[in-house]
Amino acid sequence: QDDEKAKYLMDLVKQLNLQLMVVSPAKSEEVAIVEPYISHVHYVQRRNNRDSIVHNMSIMEYREQRDDYRMEQQEATA
Repeated sequence: QDDEKAKYLMDLVKQLNLQLMVVSPAKSEEVAIVEPYISHVHYVQRRNNRDSIVHNMSIMEYREQRDDYRMEQQEATA
């Protein structure tokens, strides 16, 4: 039901030609709901529990980096 509400909201925002900022922890199941509506990602990475760095990328760049990371993780556990 929450997925349906999120998709409804995203369709409405698109129909009204509005911009929306989505803030979410990096949980793939939550990002997957809105990912088809996203064109750019601003990913904040915390380093050494002290500093943060912002990565700005297109959704295509994000997907490539995410897929590369997943592949590296699978290879590390194999």
